[in-house]
Amino acid sequence: MPIVGDGAPYARSGVRMIGPTGKMPFGGIFYMNPIFLVKDIGAGLIALTCQQLRAVWRHSPHCDLVVATGDIVVAAIAHLTDRPYIIFLSAHSSYDQGRVNLGLILPRLLSSPSCFSSLFDARIR
Repeated sequence: MPIVGDGAPYARSGVRMIGPTGKMPFGGIFYMNPIFLVKDIGAGLIALTCQQLRAVWRHSPHCDLVVATGDIVVAAIAHLTDRPYIIFLSAHSSYDQGRVNLGLILPRLLSSPSCFSSLFDARIR
């Protein structure tokens, strides 16, 4: 379930989408400027996000494992499914800033008993 963007790479690979996708004017980089967030909200960000969350929560009980790729947003969504999950971190903000900042929430998500892989405990549970 692509949370940012229209999921075109997944569609080209034949991956079935479980919910709606959409491109926002600033494509999830609204942390750089508050005006970007306002424009994304005006373009339907909140409604799209709610629809995507409902799709994930509706589909996740049928999954043995949730795989999340991205940043804290997808990590939090994976955690909220209450299913075992793996996170592949690829935060563009860290790349843009030239440093990795896990913040306060991400370390908790990575060290959750539901998370099969983390920076803090690489053992397979």
